[in-house]
Amino acid sequence: MVTLPNLIFLMKENKTVTGFGIFTLLIGIMFSIFGNAIFNYATGTDEIIKKDREISEESLAILKKLLENEGVESGSLDQHNPLDISKEVQDKVEELTRGKILVDPEFLIIQGNYFYHLKEYDKSIKNYDVILDHDNNNVDAIINKGVALGNLGDHEEAIVWYDKALTIDPDNVYATNNMGTALDDLGDHEEAIVWYDKALTIDPDHVSSLINKGLALDNLGDHEEAIVWYDKALTIDPDHVDAVYNKGVALGNLGDHEEAIVWYDKALTIDPDHVDAINNKNYILERLKSR
Repeated sequence: MVTLPNLIFLMKENKTVTGFGIFTLLIGIMFSIFGNAIFNYATGTDEIIKKDREISEESLAILKKLLENEGVESGSLDQHNPLDISKEVQDKVEELTRGKILVDPEFLIIQGNYFYHLKEYDKSIKNYDVILDHDNNNVDAIINKGVALGNLGDHEEAIVWYDKALTIDPDNVYATNNMGTALDDLGDHEEAIVWYDKALTIDPDHVSSLINKGLALDNLGDHEEAIVWYDKALTIDPDHVDAVYNKGVALGNLGDHEEAIVWYDKALTIDPDHVDAINNKNYILERLKSR
């Protein structure tokens, strides 16, 4: 094996070796000493990373399975309320990633989505930006940045990012649905419905779009029609807590308070800590008592 001093000597003697050639040889030496040169998404640069700092394939597989079991998406996000990630899972993620460099763009998406569900939206955007600095056509990162911006209240900027995604992939159901959500949040419920209908043309069984269309109709005061769309969502996913809860809200808005309680109870069976269901149920019970 040629030693480092010998390599330096050979480079001095060879008059035809260019500066680039010397650099390449030095990189080769560093490969053998330190590890692999790979794109480090954490810094946005190609660099040599010691083997013991790379997160292993086994750990990546464990992390991915762990987060997927919690409901954390591995690709594009639908605009919806963040999940509750258990403390046990958060501790395990910290244990597996402590001191490690994540260089896998697919996992950076999952990690960004994980931060989203922790409501650490700035952190999630940082993950997506790192990917986009290297690949500005990564549709998952583009859409998810829009979702995080929406949860920070910047719905106009979220629309900019959904537009970018749709320029690349015009039939992307996530970007289409999320465009509707952003418009809904801005108070343009009629235009939001136009986008939910577009999403449902792409995927008639897209549960988020079915529920969101119901919400937009609720916002327009058409509670009976809203229930039709919640029921469509529940036909596909009977335990979707948002559809169950929002059906209760629509029933309450129609004055059918007893039936609304039935649906709040169903929501609480699925998610016992659903704060809005608890509060709405208690509010109705108090009103019924005071009659």
